[in-house]
Amino acid sequence: MVDIFLATTNQHKVGEIKAFFADTPDIRFTSWLDFPNQSPLDIEENAPDFAGNALLKATHTAAHLQKITLADDSGLEIKALGGFPSVHSARWAGDVSQEVKNNLLLEKLRHQSNRSARYVAVLALVDPIKNEQHLFHGICNGQIAISLSGSGGFGYDPLFIPDEADGQTFGELSLEVKNTISHRALALKELKSFLRKTALSS
Repeated sequence: MVDIFLATTNQHKVGEIKAFFADTPDIRFTSWLDFPNQSPLDIEENAPDFAGNALLKATHTAAHLQKITLADDSGLEIKALGGFPSVHSARWAGDVSQEVKNNLLLEKLRHQSNRSARYVAVLALVDPIKNEQHLFHGICNGQIAISLSGSGGFGYDPLFIPDEADGQTFGELSLEVKNTISHRALALKELKSFLRKTALSS
């Protein structure tokens, strides 16, 4: 059994990761959500890219808990906005609801004909005992919808239409479908392959 700690309090991310590894019972995931009496670390995500932020979260948490730790940093990059909001996807609009952020982004694109965008995810796996770090990447290309559609997923899912989804947003797709084409799913696929070749065979 391989125990991996997820350095997040985002129940949606935890759910996606656990669902992706449902066919791998030799890997067990826990997160801060499993320890409600323990305060999550307050880690400033000030790196210039997704890999840097994922490593910040994974290395600090792994050192604190002395557990193999997985951290995710991900976000939306919109071509017409020069890649914005990118690493600032969760924080650029301040302390407002996700629905407000979604609508603010749509307003920024109101007069834009180029709706090209991509979701990016980087997973950082850190083993504090072996002193090892590994990165896994995933990119999902698509378009920004004209309006919000769908109540599934989280974050910007109701406005992102992946190229492989026949015009449906992530918010309209089932978790099963999303977990085959999303940015995080692609990074998780790399992670699962790595674990099967290393951790599960050692």
